[in-house]
Formats: sequence, C-alpha cells, structure tokens
Amino acid sequence: MSWPTAQEFNEAIQSPVTAFSDPLLRNGSVECNQLGLPKPRAGNFATVYKITNGTRAWAVRCFNSELRDQEERYRAIGAYLNRISLSYMTEFQYLPRGIRLRGSWYPILKMEWVHGEPLNIFVERNLGKPQQLLKLAKDWVLMAQKLRSAGLAHGDLQHGNVLVSNAGLKLVDYDGMYVPELQGKYSNELGQQNYQLPQRKATDFGPFLDNFSEWVVLVTLLALSADPKLWQSFRGGDECLLFRKRDFEAPDQSQVFRALERIANEQVVVLVGMLKRAAFLSPAMVPPLDTSLFGGFEIELPISAPASSWLDDHIPKQGMARGTSSSTRAPASSATAHDWILDFTEVPVSIALQGNFRQERVSLLASVALVALAFLLGSWQFALLVLAIAILGNLIFLARSYGHLP
Repeated sequence: MSWPTAQEFNEAIQSPVTAFSDPLLRNGSVECNQLGLPKPRAGNFATVYKITNGTRAWAVRCFNSELRDQEERYRAIGAYLNRISLSYMTEFQYLPRGIRLRGSWYPILKMEWVHGEPLNIFVERNLGKPQQLLKLAKDWVLMAQKLRSAGLAHGDLQHGNVLVSNAGLKLVDYDGMYVPELQGKYSNELGQQNYQLPQRKATDFGPFLDNFSEWVVLVTLLALSADPKLWQSFRGGDECLLFRKRDFEAPDQSQVFRALERIANEQVVVLVGMLKRAAFLSPAMVPPLDTSLFGGFEIELPISAPASSWLDDHIPKQGMARGTSSSTRAPASSATAHDWILDFTEVPVSIALQGNFRQERVSLLASVALVALAFLLGSWQFALLVLAIAILGNLIFLARSYGHLP
C-alpha cells in the first residue's frame, strides 16, 4: 500500500472530526491560508499543521514517508526527554493511529505549539544590535552545554528548528534526535546541509552530532554582532544564516571565511579559524563549545586591534606551546583565559595511519600481476583495457577503505 501524498493529508485534515483519533484534535480547528485551505508547513520528513482548541494549540506532524523504526525512536526520545526535563524541549505524543484517510490509519506526531521567532528572523530583526546578538550567543552556548551534559543531540540544528521566545531558546523537530537509548543505530537524516559537515554520514550518530552546527551558529552570531553588513553581503537568511554547504566543502576558497577572517575583532577571528579547521574533521572529532569562550565578550564591539594580536599576546606571556608547564598559564578566572583554544589553533600535528593495510596491498599486487599477464598473453589493446579497469577498481577500493579510517 502506497504512502499518502501531501495533498491527500491536506484534504483529510480539512475535516478534523473525521480525520483524527485524538479527541482534542478532533474538536480543534485547523489554521488556514487566505484561500480557506489548511496551511501546511513542509519539511524534509513531515508536513506540519497548526490545530487550535480553545486556548491551546498543537503542531501536528504528518509524515511524508514510513520509517521502519519510527515509533521505536520516538518512544525512546519521549521517555528520555520526560526523564531529564530540559526547558529547550517541548512535550509531544507519537500517535500510531493518528490520522485516517483512504480507510486506513497513519501515524502523526502531536506536539505543543511553540510561540517564538525562527532563528533567522530574530537575527535579521536584530542586525545592528550587537548586545542582543551577543546575549543570544551566550544563550546558545549555555544550551549547547546543557544538551551535552544530558547526553543528547538534536541532530538538525538550523534556523527552522530553533525558535527564540520570551522563555528562551526552543527546539522543534526531533526526527533525527540522538538519546542514549538509541546508541548503535544509524541516523535517519543528515540535517540541513548549510549547517552540517559535508562528510557527515548515516553512521555518524551520537552525542557529538550537534557540535559542528553549534559552532556554525555561534560564529555567525558573533560575526554579525561585529559587522551586520555581512548579512546583506552574503544573502543571509536564504536557507542559511551566513554559511552554505560550499563554504564547508572548500573553506580555503570560501569568500565568507575570508570576510570573517578580516573582521576587526581578534577574538571572533580566532573562533572563525577554529570553525574553518573543524570543517576538515569528522563529526565525532569536532570539539564541543565551551562556556569559557565568553570571558572576553563583555567588551564593546568592534575592536580595532589587529586580528592576530589577541592570540599572539597570550602565547609569549603564558608559554602555551604544547608541553609548557601549566604554572605559567594565567589564572582560569582571567577574562581572556581561553587556554583550550590553543589545543585546536596550533599547527596540526602529522598523524601516521596505523595498520598493516593487508587487503590494500594484496589488491594492488594482484592488479599489477593481472595487468602484466594481460600484456604477455593478450593484445596491447586488451592489456590497456585491463590496466584502466585495474586503476579504477583500486581507486574505488582505496577510497572506500580511507573513508572507514578514524
């Protein structure tokens, strides 16, 4: 049986009393557009409708396709969120028999409607108000720290899933969320591409999953607080804040990175450098955010000092090369004590790959032997064909092998 289309969901939801099994939804009213039709909010995994009943409202997610372990995942996520009770999350119910159409029942997700501005709208409205953006940046780091302490990851942190409300930051859309009970599973989504590492794969699924997107948002907020003109220069708000997938694919050629590296705020420039380096890492290797970052952000922006002076000032004074005694460091309470940054901003150490690579060696030797045999026993045209096939086959095999290395 084929899964219902978005249009079929749209038609069924016009009559809540016959469409829903939940009594509150059955007696509710659907938010409509100017044509009087249900107003859908389309996403990658579901179409969302707003249902109001009295003073309460819910977001009803009608899934675009059937996922094999969808119910298992949502039950695990719901149980874990109820246990830890984070203010950034909202209550939801997964209803296996949620909506009826074509004579059959299909699952829906019923979630409390969250009132707030999407992250990109809030940022655009507060361009030119650096203190507002800096406050949001601090709230962002605090949220990242609490999510990490709880051992969970949202999985798709991006402007559409982050709402800024009077009660603080709120996260919606938990389709790709990681909680400890789901350890060992694969991710069922890769997140919005303008906030994720291009090398992220379905096998990347763990509490580290948000680290890179948290850096993307943080660096963007700090950069815009120092130079709001960046928003217009790089078409901020167009399915992104500032960065796009191509910037992470080739950071050294990215105009956005180049512009941010010229910002007249040395602290922001250091963090931009960290994000640039993180773009070359695997998701699990990206360092998490740290609240000690914000010791020096109580200052008025912009700063006119040269972009490299902040880090240079600390290296000779504190002797912070690797192996230096910790007694030479400044006190941790210092407003500019960001010792941990040096772990990621030093010149990268060359890492030797470990292993005997037996399969790779055998493949190469067998290919050489096969090509030599083809030259001896066949025509030179046949031998060249075998050589081309051998080269292509080994390139594919080596690329797959390299992709599995840590």
